[in-house]
Parts: sequence; structure tokens; C-alpha cells
Amino acid sequence: MHKESLAQCEYIPKGLSGVVTIGVSGSTDSDEPDTLLTSLSDHLKEHQLMDIDVRISGGLGFSSAERLVKVSKHGMPSIIYGGVTPDMMADIVRQHLSEGTPVSEMALCQIPVHGDSVDGVPHFKDIAFFGLQQPVISWRCGHIDPERIDDAFRTGSYGMLETVLAQRSDDILSMIETAQVHGHGGSGTSILDRWTGVAELDEEIFLICNALEVEPGSVKDQWLMESDPHRIIEGMIIAAQAVGARIGYIVLNPSYTLARRRLEIAIAQARRHRRLGQGIQGTAVDFDIIIRVGPPGYITGEETALISFLSGDAGPHVMPPSGIDRLNDRPALVVNVETFAHLAVLPIGTDEEGPPPTRLFTLEGTTNTGVVEVEVGTTIREVVCDMGGTPEEYIKAVVIGGHLGGVVPTDLLDTPLSEASYRWLNIWPGTGLISVLDQSVSMTEWLGQHLQFGAQESCGACTPCREGMEQAHRLLQGLRNGDGHGQDLILLDQLASYVSVSSMCGYGQAVPNGISTAIRYFGNELREQLTRSH
Repeated sequence: MHKESLAQCEYIPKGLSGVVTIGVSGSTDSDEPDTLLTSLSDHLKEHQLMDIDVRISGGLGFSSAERLVKVSKHGMPSIIYGGVTPDMMADIVRQHLSEGTPVSEMALCQIPVHGDSVDGVPHFKDIAFFGLQQPVISWRCGHIDPERIDDAFRTGSYGMLETVLAQRSDDILSMIETAQVHGHGGSGTSILDRWTGVAELDEEIFLICNALEVEPGSVKDQWLMESDPHRIIEGMIIAAQAVGARIGYIVLNPSYTLARRRLEIAIAQARRHRRLGQGIQGTAVDFDIIIRVGPPGYITGEETALISFLSGDAGPHVMPPSGIDRLNDRPALVVNVETFAHLAVLPIGTDEEGPPPTRLFTLEGTTNTGVVEVEVGTTIREVVCDMGGTPEEYIKAVVIGGHLGGVVPTDLLDTPLSEASYRWLNIWPGTGLISVLDQSVSMTEWLGQHLQFGAQESCGACTPCREGMEQAHRLLQGLRNGDGHGQDLILLDQLASYVSVSSMCGYGQAVPNGISTAIRYFGNELREQLTRSH
């Protein structure tokens, strides 16, 4: 995080002596009453500290260090405490807020913006999970209150909107091309061709934010929406201006109740301040956002299935040859949450250089778990070993992209996370989930679970995916049960190729990657299973 960004985040309102920021996230917290907030309130009253502002954020993304509490006071660095419990809050309030001495033994790190460093407490940038990141779209996450539009205004939201609304569509699209903005919800391909095609249509266009994030374990979109909803709204406005949309839908994962509440609050605030609705910011531009709670099920995250849902139908369908799908007989553009967030940080209408291209990943199975934002080209090793804190000798394999991705061995840890690498590895990064498999994991068992999931989640609309994934699962079951044959791995690899090239939608085209990469990189282990079974 840049120094200027830190200073914006560490703002203490005039007349107050300090700010306590507590992260509350739907992915790490239960729906029960928040005992930590209650404890903080009780101890502030006990010490008569009425000049302390309490902010609720979406958290800093460091799930394994939760709960994280940040304390900022004039003349002192901000201190981030990790693993905070209600009992620990008593010492934080008494010693830090009342007496002015940070509780060093409980501190995770410090942000030296308001004053000199505290001895014995690591700096924010020296914590690998934070310091190795490149926060471009996420630098406010965990530092601002997502339910206060004033926090969003103060840290730059909607500041460029008047300039953006005066731009022509092709100028905005040109900036998107220059900034190398890619679609972050599936294959990661450039969005420009399809956006340009949609913008050239002389029809009413629907803009759709795919916020279903159906991959089990992936929470990056949830974290963005809960932590910085105005970033998403602003990005949708920019996209609407680029393609000529007047209505936008956010189709939300049904379990994301906190994200929904914060988005609803942010949308209402944006309307009140004329950042949404009719005549945005006094211009002739109209654009509004409607939230729809999507249906459960993995396949619903597929683009054509999402449009079918909004149309009142069910299941995926074949994408038109033009690559432009239609909702209620009107062109529809489906975009991922993260892509909208990236649009909101582009210097549209200025001569400034845009930020470096980055991507969010959810880390699972690592020592440090959570969400990280890294520059495109960062290696797998830097993410899972450095930020994730996982020793290489602990790792057997890394799964990139969840069930739509693939598995890679440790000798490929120095592979950069980039579009060229994904094509070379033959994987989709999917929703950005990176999972570490430890040395105890059997690749036969992992592939069996992968194929079982693939067969269960297939919608059944097209034969290659429906029958191919079921047959692949049966072949592997035979291998695991001792009934496998020497040609089974060849058949599995052929099935993977057939399902991938013949399936109707993105699900069937991507889910076989788990088969092909497991055979490519762990074929010897799979063949040993055959040897042991005979």
C-alpha cells in the first residue's frame, strides 16, 4: 500500500482522539451477536472514552489471523492486533486507548502514519501476507467503513465520475485496452472485443454483475463487496457509460447476506448523493442498479445459466455466434465483481499512467489463509510459500482455479500467475482460488473427489459433459477399488479432451482440466495405483 493511501485510510475525524476499526466479514464470522463489539463498547464506557470512533470494516483479508482490530490514535502509529477475543479487548482499551501505550505483546503489526514506530512491533510492510501484496483495488478494504459513503468519498470514490460521464464510449474502451483489464471470472481473456461489439449495438443493454462466486472456498468477491461496495458501484457506472447501459443487475450468492446488506446500503447512499439513478451528478446520464439473489448450485455461475435465471429460465445454453447473449431479447453483458472494481481505479480522462494489472486470489490450505491482491506475473511460490507462509517441503501440489482449474506440482512453483502461464498449463484461474495439497494427500483420492463433484454439478443439458464426467468418475472408481486396467489413464485423458472441446458451456469446457493436469503431472502416482491393484 502506498504512503498516500495509508494516510487516507488512517484518517481520524476532527474532535476525536482515536479510531478503532473492527473487521466483520460474512466469510469468517457467525451470525450470532458480536461479543467483540459488545466488549469494546462496555470497556469504552468503563473508561469514559467517549471520543473514540468505532468503525466496522470488511476485514483485512487475513482470515487465519482473525479477528483483526486496528487502533489509531493521534501522535502514535496505528496498531493492528490479531486473534483478538473479547477478553483481550479489556487490555487494548485500558492500556492502549486510555493510557496511550500499545499492547506490544498482542500486536500483529503497526502502520507508522500518525507517529514514530513502536519498538518490538513489526511494520505492516514486513508482514509477508501484507507487504508482498500490490493493493490496487483492495487498498481500502479493512480500513474504511463500508456503510459510510463519507469514507468512500474521502478516499476517492466517485471523484472522477464527472470526467467519466463526459467521455465517449470508445475513449473509455481505449483506456480499458491500455490498462490491460481482463475478465476475472473465468478464462481471463481480454474483455475488449465483446465490450466493443455490445457498445456498437443500437439497443438497450443490460449490464450484469456476476456475484455468485460459486466455487467452494473462494471468498474474494464476497470480501470486496463486504469491504468496499462503492468500488463495485463506481465500476458498474463506468462500464455502463462504456457500453451504453442504463440498468445493471448484481446477481448475488444466496449465502452472502452481509454483502447484500452492505450493497443495499451503498446503493441507497449513492442514489441520495446522485451517483446513481436519473441524471447522475447533474448530467443527462441515467443508470441504476438492481440486486437479485441468485439460485443455489455451481452451474448457475456459468454466464449463460446466469442470464437464463434472470430471464426466468433454467440452465446454460449455447452462446450466440456473436458472443453477445440476450436477456429478454436485449443484449446483456456479464462481468465479474473484480473486473468492475478494476474499472473504478483507471485514470479515465487523464494523462496519468494506470496502475499495474493485478489479480485477487483466495488462499486455502496454506499456513496463512485469506485473500491477497498480487501483480500479474507474481509466481505461485511467492503466493503460497511467502504470502501463504507454507514451507515448500509441506506442499505436494497446488490447485489453481478450484474445480474449473487444474493441479500443478512443486517443480512448477516458480511459474508466474499470468494469462500466458494459464494457457501453457491448460488451466482456468476460475474464481481465483488457490489451494495447497499437503504431502499426505493421495492424488487418486483428490482426482476422485474432483470427478465426483464434476459429475454431480453437471446440469445434464449436453451429452459430452453429462455422460463424459460420469464415465470418467466410474473409470477412476475402478482404479481406486482395484478394478482398473492399463488403458484407463489413456481413456481418462481422452475423455477429458472430448468433454472439453464438445461441451456446450464454460463449465464442461473447463472442469476436465483437473483430469488432464493430474495425469500430466502425477501420472506416475496414478499408475502406481494400477500396479498395486493387480
